[in-house]
Amino acid sequence: MTHQLNSRDLSPRRARWVAPSLAFAVLVAVLVALLGLGGCTAYATKKNLPIDCSVENAYDIDNIDSEFGMSWSSHDGTTDAGFMPAVQTIPDGALCTDTTAFHVTSLNYYNDWGAVFGFYGFGKKIETARQGLSFWARAPGNTNKGLTILIDDPNTYNPSASCTDAGMVVPPGDAGANCTTYCLADGGSTATGPVLDPNGNVLSSGTSTAPLPANSCGNSYQTQLTLTADWHFYTIPFSAFHQMNNPDKVPNAALTETGSAEGTYLLTSSIWNMTFRVPKAAPFDLWFDRLGFYSPRTPGEGPTDAQ
Repeated sequence: MTHQLNSRDLSPRRARWVAPSLAFAVLVAVLVALLGLGGCTAYATKKNLPIDCSVENAYDIDNIDSEFGMSWSSHDGTTDAGFMPAVQTIPDGALCTDTTAFHVTSLNYYNDWGAVFGFYGFGKKIETARQGLSFWARAPGNTNKGLTILIDDPNTYNPSASCTDAGMVVPPGDAGANCTTYCLADGGSTATGPVLDPNGNVLSSGTSTAPLPANSCGNSYQTQLTLTADWHFYTIPFSAFHQMNNPDKVPNAALTETGSAEGTYLLTSSIWNMTFRVPKAAPFDLWFDRLGFYSPRTPGEGPTDAQ
């Protein structure tokens, strides 16, 4: 037999506690219904936040999206983990009137040092009037959101050098580079094939154990960034880019030319290369658009040309 509870079954003290308890239970049920947490309601895993394209109006931007059409990529030797960056149609609608964007994706894992991508023929970018790097980006889905951005100048990069030739590559006198490319010398131990650290820096070429000379190329200025799942406009000041504590860091006695940007020795008057690096052991799905170099606009100026 089911016993029906009523107020006559309770002492005055117990009766005072039942009513609030029942009220609290009703309140919880209402909240669950309103939040969609009850029954079989699916949990939303993707947000579509409104895109405010007007954020670009605060900046004057030297847009270099043309680099997207000449991209390259490289990765560790993980089997079946290759990827190819390319300009593709944005699947869920335009970004500020742009129907295409630069897309880099790999659903497989890299198990050694990860992967990098960049642009052929980047050329010399004179950005002394700018304060940093800007772009729109997103990393949708349950994928890696972190990446490292590397920028090179004449102290870290020699565009005329090619390591298809053994030994060192000294830049020609008219090349504009201040560093020398050493294709074989490195600071690691002799190994079979190249050995890289988690950041992609060469530890051993497999052929030499000589330390890197102070004037060697390769120690790029870099910064780390964590993207969001939705489109976001990023502005990264040049002051955020620094070199690793490697033997070929600048400034030093061999390379006396240093940059004037606040907080960094990067030569913003001669930006020669840009590379993006993604870590190992994580799939990635990265979208980029409106890559450029920015400076804040003077109040009262018109909208940026990128609009």
